[in-house]
Amino acid sequence: MKAVPILAVLLATTFAMAAAPHVSDGRLVDGHGMTLHVFDGKGASDARSCEGDCERNFPPAA
Repeated sequence: MKAVPILAVLLATTFAMAAAPHVSDGRLVDGHGMTLHVFDGKGASDARSCEGDCERNFPPAA
């Protein structure tokens, strides 16, 4: 049962340290100025998830 409180603290610390996305030149960017992309699965018919190269090129923002 000690794992749950420890995990909660680790997650809270991680999210507290993450820079909030902001708008720059009309684009939503992360703390490094990298453009944030939204994957909603509504693209090409074969685009069902972001994994592999997609996940490496566009890591999720917390």
